[in-house]
Amino acid sequence: MHEVVERDLNFWERDAAVQTLAVQTLLGALRENVSLFDSFFMSSPAGLAILDANLRFHRVNGAWAQISGVPAEAHLGKRLRDVIPGLAGQIEPAMRDVLLTGQRKRNLEICGTATGAEDSVSHWLVDCFPIRTLAGEISAIGCVFLDITDCRRAEESLRVGQCLAAIKMNLDTLDRCVSKENLDPRTAKALTEAVSLAEQCSSDTRTISYLLHPPLLDERGLASAIRWYGDGFAQRSGIRLSMDLPTEEMRLPQAVETTLFRIVQESLTNIHRHSGSTMAEIRLLADAEAVVLEVHDRGRGIPALRLRRYDGAGRAVGVGIAGMRERVRQFGGRLDISSSSQGTLVRATLPLGGEA
Repeated sequence: MHEVVERDLNFWERDAAVQTLAVQTLLGALRENVSLFDSFFMSSPAGLAILDANLRFHRVNGAWAQISGVPAEAHLGKRLRDVIPGLAGQIEPAMRDVLLTGQRKRNLEICGTATGAEDSVSHWLVDCFPIRTLAGEISAIGCVFLDITDCRRAEESLRVGQCLAAIKMNLDTLDRCVSKENLDPRTAKALTEAVSLAEQCSSDTRTISYLLHPPLLDERGLASAIRWYGDGFAQRSGIRLSMDLPTEEMRLPQAVETTLFRIVQESLTNIHRHSGSTMAEIRLLADAEAVVLEVHDRGRGIPALRLRRYDGAGRAVGVGIAGMRERVRQFGGRLDISSSSQGTLVRATLPLGGEA
């Protein structure tokens, strides 16, 4: 009898040990999955948010916080309209419909101003979807914000260009078909000027579209596009520009190349408008882990008060800097600006590869 009891006890001890090991394994896998989710959630370049059934924030990532201008932790427990009142009216109806029907809302396009860039309108594509419990009940709403501002601006530029081309063709037809002798001098002059203005506007629109996203950026990569843009900038501005760029063609993810090219454009524009510098430098470095872009001038610098306000809150410095900062943070990078009476250095660091 004693042997039977001891055998049973040993069996139950072994069984308990196996169950304990299984539980520990499951907990380890759960923690790993949570960590993986956190990594994706926080490093996503798209704005991500989770709200409860009362449309109060439960969690947001850094990209969403950049859009709202409110630190991520400060969202918790607040209503949507308390944090982004200017955009809430465009999103809440879709969210309430998700709660009511349980159906996902896709590709809702909204527009408004992001904090720190109140002078320019941004465009976002929004997806809202239900989050369910194991029992199938809707407990929360997930929301994805994707910035499509550049796409919309490019489309608008294309539409304007097409309209101007049509106007130009109509004016050319009118100019050919109408005898100038049958027009009074004032009308004839107005027609000639209209044809000339339409041609100039069409040319300027093509130039702006080309500068916003030069084909060279897609065809040859970032270094070639920066070199081309820098040469043109130096010729137009008279500012001496030195460029330290990779000699071998280096390709980065398209979104990263576009972001860094925009930073070069904005930085050089600021140098020309505000710095008073007669020279500037561009450096581009990259390895397997990160790419670093530096734009340096020898001008009068950014006033200390404005620079401190930038370092503290990241806003109220200007739409350009706010836009650069938002672009970089969407990729999990950082934008550093140091300035003195000897000049200003803009440094953008974006991670490459890794878990992000």
